[in-house]
Amino acid sequence: MTAPFIPCAVDGCASSAIVEVILYDVYRTDQGAVYDVFYEQDNTCQYLCRAHLSENEHHADTGESDAALRRYRGRVQYPHTNKRQALGFTTYRPLHGTSL
Repeated sequence: MTAPFIPCAVDGCASSAIVEVILYDVYRTDQGAVYDVFYEQDNTCQYLCRAHLSENEHHADTGESDAALRRYRGRVQYPHTNKRQALGFTTYRPLHGTSL
């Protein structure tokens, strides 16, 4: 059985998505204990194809000298995802039947 076609959510892209886009953040108390986890589909860009996934990560701006650094309760600007600037960062869940 083949996976259903899910289009990439980037405007003008006709490619098949390979990942679902997830917004992720962890809420901690002042003492560092985790009291909540935010893990929800990004409704500003729900799915990405391989090319836009790579572009999204390559151009992610954390405001840090180490662009790969992601901080809880921080902000990361992405070219395609998290258009409402939610705190936390973007993660990706591979779609069933696809491989990265």
